[in-house]
Amino acid sequence: MNFFKVLISKVSRQETLKKVTANFTWLLAERLLLMAVTMVVGIYVARNLGPQKYGVLNFAISFVGIFTAMAELGLANVVVKELVNHNERHTRLMGTSFLLKLAGSVVMFGAVVIASMLAKADWQESMLMYIIASGVIISSFQSIRFYFQSQVLSKYEAIARTSGMILLSVAKIVMVVMGAPLLYFGFAYLLRDLMQTISLIYFYRKIKGSIFQWSFDKSIAKSLFYDCWPIIISGLVVSIHMKIDQVMINQMIGSTEVGYYAAADKLSRVWLFLPTIIVSSVYPVLIKYKKQSDELFKKQLSRLYDVMVVLALSIAIPTSLLANWAVHIIYGPEYIKTGSVLALHIWTGLFVFMGIVRGNWSVIERQQKYNPIIQGVGAAVNVSLNFVLINTYGVIGAAAATLVTSVVNLLVTPVFINHKYREQVKLILNSLNIFTLIPRIFLYLRKINTMKSVR
Repeated sequence: MNFFKVLISKVSRQETLKKVTANFTWLLAERLLLMAVTMVVGIYVARNLGPQKYGVLNFAISFVGIFTAMAELGLANVVVKELVNHNERHTRLMGTSFLLKLAGSVVMFGAVVIASMLAKADWQESMLMYIIASGVIISSFQSIRFYFQSQVLSKYEAIARTSGMILLSVAKIVMVVMGAPLLYFGFAYLLRDLMQTISLIYFYRKIKGSIFQWSFDKSIAKSLFYDCWPIIISGLVVSIHMKIDQVMINQMIGSTEVGYYAAADKLSRVWLFLPTIIVSSVYPVLIKYKKQSDELFKKQLSRLYDVMVVLALSIAIPTSLLANWAVHIIYGPEYIKTGSVLALHIWTGLFVFMGIVRGNWSVIERQQKYNPIIQGVGAAVNVSLNFVLINTYGVIGAAAATLVTSVVNLLVTPVFINHKYREQVKLILNSLNIFTLIPRIFLYLRKINTMKSVR
């Protein structure tokens, strides 16, 4: 924790250190609790459903996930930035962003229905998709989290998310114990979204006021859409990149193989909460630093990239070495293929962690218009590699395709965009250089000792 405090203090300085650290602590506690709960429950569900049923459930979730960018509309970072810079327009920003998310959610639901028909999904798969997609419409009210993020008050968002996930976990356990049909698991996700929405509305009313004070502003809607349209497109492409592997596995080699891959994917992606909470905690402060000095802003980005590399390596190395043993203990002998997938898939985190930092940088620097190009190339690479590698190597091939695509997105395509993206590639490569990273880590540790001695 002291290591993170030093790194956060370098980003936020003393005037906001307490607020940022408190925000980070709330998010860390929430995500650790959720990680523990979801891991235990997820393992319990996977073991009891078996690879085939578990594969069907995750195929439906992944299928809906491809279209969720239509509901999100890329509003998160843009609205947070506007709330930080123009808090006096807060009611209009909140009302406008909510209605935009609601409209996007309805469009997303229609897209899921049409796509499921084109994919010739069976009745059970289709109904699971529709139920899960309905929850996304309810989640339109979760635009409230933009306000909490802008005020560095993420503890309320954390409590709401935790309550929803606990309800989801309890519902899953009850359904397994009762031997409920697979369709009922879709309603569990619907309950989660409803609980999170109710909780956010309650906290917002308690802290700020009624949501009925919100209003729609056409000019703000146009401005937000202008800033967000590249993020919408890139978000859709990212969703395809992140979810298409399980959809393609299902279509090409069956739902049982999806179960093997999904089990590894869950263990691999469970760690994504770490970069998310670190970056979201310092994001409002980074916006202010950008106003102060480009050099200072660049220095803090470099430090954040260092953090991402240290975190990712500390997770990937032991996980890769112990993957087969861990999977056998966690999921049981039925998931024999999952270990090899996990040993390879876990390394995508190294590039995804740093990609989260660069994604926030692109919004602050107003470079998000290039994200569709980067993600589009990545999606094309991913789909092409999946076609070749899944046929040849099965689920291992899908994991390899994901890893290669992550490298292309972070280090290859941006080189051809512009000098600003090339500068980010240089910062990332500098953080990946172990020979220069290690001395910087020792410097951070020395500063930890200095802070202790000052106290």
